[in-house]
Amino acid sequence: MLLRLPNELLLSITEWLESEKDINSLAQTDTRLYSLINPTLYRYNVQQGSSALLWAARRGQKGTAQKSLAARPHTQPPSIALQKGLSKAAKHGHEVVVRLLLNIKGVDPNSKDSQGGTPLLKAAQNACEAVVKLLLTTGGVSPDLKNSRGETPLWWAARNGHEGVVKLLLATKRVNINSKDVHGETPLLKAAQNGHMAVANLLLTTDGVDPDSQDWNGRTPLSWESQHGHETLVKLLLATEGVNANSKDRWGRTPLLIAAQNGHEAVVNLLLHTAGVNHDSDHNGQTPLLEAALGGHGVVVNILLDIAGVNPDSKDFDGRTPLLMAAWVGNVTVVKLLLTAGSDPNTKDYMEETPLSKAAQEGHDMVVELLLATEGIDPDCRDSNGRTPLSRAAENGYETVVKLLLATKGVNPESQDFEGRTPFSWADDYGNETIAEILRDHVNANTPRDSFDEFA
Repeated sequence: MLLRLPNELLLSITEWLESEKDINSLAQTDTRLYSLINPTLYRYNVQQGSSALLWAARRGQKGTAQKSLAARPHTQPPSIALQKGLSKAAKHGHEVVVRLLLNIKGVDPNSKDSQGGTPLLKAAQNACEAVVKLLLTTGGVSPDLKNSRGETPLWWAARNGHEGVVKLLLATKRVNINSKDVHGETPLLKAAQNGHMAVANLLLTTDGVDPDSQDWNGRTPLSWESQHGHETLVKLLLATEGVNANSKDRWGRTPLLIAAQNGHEAVVNLLLHTAGVNHDSDHNGQTPLLEAALGGHGVVVNILLDIAGVNPDSKDFDGRTPLLMAAWVGNVTVVKLLLTAGSDPNTKDYMEETPLSKAAQEGHDMVVELLLATEGIDPDCRDSNGRTPLSRAAENGYETVVKLLLATKGVNPESQDFEGRTPFSWADDYGNETIAEILRDHVNANTPRDSFDEFA
């Protein structure tokens, strides 16, 4: 019955439908109805915000985009939906839809989304080279506009390693190669951070680039490359005029210290063979050697110990040496290297803790055994609380360490700390029954109650 009605009446019925879903359902009923009602459906969609256009822009559907644009009143100024559509099409690399939208009078190719990103920025971010080229050849496109975070199209292309896009943007001669985001990071720094060798090389060979630009934390491209261990890029930067191999970040860390901290032996070697590179400590007094020891980087420790003038017993501002740090984290290899290099096994930090104290309280039995075998070691040293290595190991329940210490000449199992407590009392209080039993065998039954007469 419905299909027998004239077109005018069918269109009139369509006008009374209150939702896009209802109109679409009617259009899907029959081929004739689809051809007749589809333009009405698109006009309704345009009135409701042009979701069809946004769908087409995201997926690159030219036909749907054309139908949506055709349903738009030609006298109507560009809507938010058109600008959003341009942004989405650019972001997803759909050149044909971008071209359609750019041909509409009044559409702004520099329009910004809620985060301040332009269509060009979106295309550059996602390596949509054809769209970037199209936008750059469109009159009125500004290639260097920043988003709300201070990021430009070049910044994003460099960050993501899109060499072709970087070339297109640089070729405009209208981009600031040293433009910084809100964190003070330049395109070169972002390329360096992410290990994009080709892009970094391209930027470094571009006139006007600052190869030593610092971000707000004082980090330079070389600093970041030293952290990530990108040997080739480090070599490239060190060969670039204007790069300071001893630059310090806000924490006082040099590229050498950062490379040592992260265990990048190839980068450490490169830096050490660079004229004028120093071994400066950071703002906490920590040297490259101390950082390498703390990180357990044995190869780097060995490299640094071979350098003339390196002090194996250098202390940070807490009085901690590389050996103390290595013992603390339990790295046997590094402890061996440092002891062989002549490090003092009895050095004390600000809490008067020694490498043995640290190793014992952390339960590093192999390090404890190594230190106890070292000539001149004090196995019963006391910290600022009067606690011995045995006392710390007993408290923390490290049975093997307790046995090693009890078997060592010079260790007093009845030693009392400044509170009058013995290793037994610490083990007993913390429920370490096996250790308490071991210590019982070494303690005189007449120990005063003030020292915890545990045997009553």
